[in-house]
Amino acid sequence: MLLAVGIKEPSLLARTAAFSVCYLLYFLILTSIFVYVSALSKSSKNSLLTSLGCWVFFCIMLPKMLTGLANYWYSLPSRGEFNKAIETGTKNGINGDKDRMGRYKDYLNQTLAKYKVDSLTQLPINFDGLSMQNGEDYLTKVYFNYAKDVESKINQQQHVQQFAAFIDPFLSMQQLSMAYAGTDYDHHIDFHKHAQHYRDEFIRKLNLEMAFGDKLQLKYDFKVGPDFFKTMQDFEYQQPQLGWAIQKQQYALYALLLWLVFVLALVPFVSKKIAIN
Repeated sequence: MLLAVGIKEPSLLARTAAFSVCYLLYFLILTSIFVYVSALSKSSKNSLLTSLGCWVFFCIMLPKMLTGLANYWYSLPSRGEFNKAIETGTKNGINGDKDRMGRYKDYLNQTLAKYKVDSLTQLPINFDGLSMQNGEDYLTKVYFNYAKDVESKINQQQHVQQFAAFIDPFLSMQQLSMAYAGTDYDHHIDFHKHAQHYRDEFIRKLNLEMAFGDKLQLKYDFKVGPDFFKTMQDFEYQQPQLGWAIQKQQYALYALLLWLVFVLALVPFVSKKIAIN
């Protein structure tokens, strides 16, 4: 079983180009700000201290403060709490569903009625395979029930960062560079969903092979051979195109462009100040 993660060459070149252009704009913004500070300062010492203070505040302090606020406003459960919630939900049921044993009995009765038999031994299939898949389906249901709340809070944290980019160009460039490199949250969740879908389908085929391919009903001793795995497709993941990444981080891009317009608009004002001095 192979795992293939790929990036098409045109997409890689486009991402590299976008990455480079945005960094050029970012450095232009920073350079302009520091030149303005230097031009308006009364001494080189004041210029250095002011520039250093701006860099520490906007590149170190403010990002950490905003991240802390986002985590405080939209706090996430710990990994242990999340796993415990899934374990409890799977055992006891969610949204009014029966517990694990109750669900097992209902599914058994449904299967017996479907095949018009009275006991497990009369079934022409291995019920353990079907039962395990039924359990997997319910586990997936429970997972998404709790994961949607976590994803909602993460998205809210991301929104805080996106709008904060309008007051801090460092944040806008950070978000854009991560998006172009494919390391931001949106790329992570896209890969996660593809991998999860592949995993679920892989387990489903294994369980159904046990259910319908285990003629001797060996239950948990059932094993599949190389021929079965040859029928399984390899996992292949293709990273989204550049347009997708830009759309996900459009506010960060707008923020960077707004900062560019702002520093360019200051040119006449700073020039006038210098001329007066």
